[in-house]
Amino acid sequence: MTQKLFYPDKALNFRPLPEVMTLITKMGQEFRRQTEVIHLHEDDAFYFAYLHTYQSPDALGSMEFNQRMSRFVGLAVDIVELMIREHFRPMGDLLSLHSDIANCLEPIELLIIATTDPGAGASPLDFRRHFEARRNLAIALQIYEIEKCDPEYWVAKDLRHIEQLCWGRLFLRGVSQTIWFTTQIPEDGKSPCNNIKLAFAKRRANRFRREFDPTKGPVMVSSMMCRVVRISRNRRLIIYVVNRRKRIFSTLLKMERGRELRDRRGWKYVVVGVQTGNKIRPAKRSDAEAFVAFTQEQLWNPPLFHEPDESAENPDSDKDYWDRKIVGRYHRKDNGRVVGAATEQLVTTIRDHLSDKYSRSNRNHEMYRHLQVLNHLGPLWFPSTREHLQHLKSVRLPGYGVNWYGPATRETLWNWWLSQL
Repeated sequence: MTQKLFYPDKALNFRPLPEVMTLITKMGQEFRRQTEVIHLHEDDAFYFAYLHTYQSPDALGSMEFNQRMSRFVGLAVDIVELMIREHFRPMGDLLSLHSDIANCLEPIELLIIATTDPGAGASPLDFRRHFEARRNLAIALQIYEIEKCDPEYWVAKDLRHIEQLCWGRLFLRGVSQTIWFTTQIPEDGKSPCNNIKLAFAKRRANRFRREFDPTKGPVMVSSMMCRVVRISRNRRLIIYVVNRRKRIFSTLLKMERGRELRDRRGWKYVVVGVQTGNKIRPAKRSDAEAFVAFTQEQLWNPPLFHEPDESAENPDSDKDYWDRKIVGRYHRKDNGRVVGAATEQLVTTIRDHLSDKYSRSNRNHEMYRHLQVLNHLGPLWFPSTREHLQHLKSVRLPGYGVNWYGPATRETLWNWWLSQL
């Protein structure tokens, strides 16, 4: 009998934050009906309010549901505080969480605060408390929906299995190679790192310094611990592997951007060099293309299944960014069914990797991520207008006072982000 296939990304019914905040109003109404009319215990009423509002076939039971939600509320608080610290620190005092909400890990208490109108005469701090209770509970509910379909421990477990496949199908077992590189970071911060020298020893990498003109930008010497792929008898590719397992904050960001969740199980190969005998040269894009073909032939066989990439072009990508992508699914048996988890492999070159890493434009991955958070989560999680609250008349503006679209705000943040590179 053919086993049933389960696709976690297709089973996920992700709701944007404004929609979840609306559902919280309905959850509050149902919660009060169950406690005040039916006289259910609060724990049971909260669980049944969720089931009724979300029309969910969930069968956890109230105790397990409330425990998970408490954990996800704590995770939501951590995520919000992390976002302020890593992306919006210049506005940290303005955006800091209300102390009562920052310390409230009880989802039922958050629901009561979020659905109790503080009244038109309440203080701005009361409005902030009311809004943040709803926001944190909404983020926790989003996390719950993601984890219900595709738990994070599944993601990590699948990537470990894929790692084992890679060692068996691609890389020379028990072989690693430290590669030293010397390169110049362009002074304008935008040009690519064109001049790269590779060496097997630090001493030789340091000698390469003499070949660079220090007036044209800082010269960097560093190393990568790499793996080795034998392409032919006398030719090897040196590969640096980047783990791209998507954490829950990145998952939330991607879903709020309206993108498909294809890359929770992701990894990236940087083709560093081509070794022939005792000589090594920096890899070109043609070498990366050859490695993509090699992985397609050697790695992407069951339980890895290649699929056509039908995702829309990423509107946030810089025009100079370059990689090659393979998407597909990793199949794993689970309680009588097969989980077909979406996977994504990226391949790029050391030149592109270093250019992205040290660029001072939005080609830099850190700057790219900062801009995404600014554009998609700043106005949503810390609203200064009713842009995302038009349908929630009882929720008043929390008074953060940050104009996310204002040139002064964006310039302040951009300069601070650059200072952190």
